[in-house]
Amino acid sequence: MVKIALLLIFCTSLSAQAGLNEWNLNDISYLYSLPKLASQTPEHLMTPQDSESNGALLPLEVYKYVPNVVAGSGNIRIYEKNLKVIGVRVDPCPSFDKNNCGPAEVRMIWQPVEYDKDFNAWHGRDGAVHSFYHLGKKEMNSLLKELWNLKLKNQSNGINTKKLPLNIHPAMSDKKFVKQLNKTFLKYCGKKNLKKVTFMSLLVATRWWRFGSLELQSDGTWMRVQIPRTDLKFIDIFNTASEGRPANNIPGKAMDAMFNIFAEDYPQRDIIFPIINNSYRQNNDSDKEVFASKLDAIYRFRNPHRTNPGTLDCASCHFADPALFYATRRFPDLAQITSEDKYLNPAPKLFNLENTTIAKKATRIVRAFGYFGDKAAINQRTINESAAVSHWLNSRK
Repeated sequence: MVKIALLLIFCTSLSAQAGLNEWNLNDISYLYSLPKLASQTPEHLMTPQDSESNGALLPLEVYKYVPNVVAGSGNIRIYEKNLKVIGVRVDPCPSFDKNNCGPAEVRMIWQPVEYDKDFNAWHGRDGAVHSFYHLGKKEMNSLLKELWNLKLKNQSNGINTKKLPLNIHPAMSDKKFVKQLNKTFLKYCGKKNLKKVTFMSLLVATRWWRFGSLELQSDGTWMRVQIPRTDLKFIDIFNTASEGRPANNIPGKAMDAMFNIFAEDYPQRDIIFPIINNSYRQNNDSDKEVFASKLDAIYRFRNPHRTNPGTLDCASCHFADPALFYATRRFPDLAQITSEDKYLNPAPKLFNLENTTIAKKATRIVRAFGYFGDKAAINQRTINESAAVSHWLNSRK
């Protein structure tokens, strides 16, 4: 009996340890915390001018090409006082093809962070900038090693990421961890390897967002580039639906949305206007069959093995979750429909792909990774990409 008891204890211990030596979602996608109190400041968040040997993270000479991140707010003031890194994502092989990975990337997500006196809380305003840094294979391996060591140190302190949904990193309350994490990213990122900048500008609160991209050219200049699958250099999302009350600072349930894309100029199978736009809908039970026919497109938009930033436009990517929420809110059993285009959890015993953020049920949150007000907001695409990257790394160990 003693031997059996010891064996059970041993097996239980092995089960508890399983997955601790594997990469997980929060190990490669880091969401920082916002200050909790008015008396605190976001000094733990990196700023555009922070630098190490690679130079400033986001030099003003590059940022000046970004349109106003939040309409009505001075862009330079935002840059100098409010723009902070609220998230970092690591991707050693963006194509997931070991024979043709392309440049390894670190992506920093920036938001204007301000104290909102009306809500007595620190908020991330609803605009964003993403900065992309290219790393060589040797640099990426070195970065991954340092991040792995931070993971092991957290585990020694009782903090692990196994089966945790993607959200604010569980060690963000540890000032030493945050300081070392920032130091690590500053070591590998800066002006010298900054290759791309994307933006989401808030033009009208919870109603109008504009997306675009800038890339560094071979002659050292920065140029606006064309949005994939369109002939546009920026793309807009509008949601003008009435909520029966002021729509500012609420996640939203109503949907009357449109992109600045002509339907005839876009792949027909990927047009989701029959779900999101009131003029396309009948707004009765006949909508159900039409909505169902568009679910494959939504699942493709959220699947990193079906679409990528080179093949998918910003609007479809960022509005997939709101479209699905609206469709399944109208017809709940649509959530049970299966699709070959749906991303499947590659390691269910290791990864938790549940979206636990406010963005899961909202029609006015188009953020991929960051904050809506004082609440974490992450879309399913980012969760799925984080799982795909983690799985790829685990398979290479």
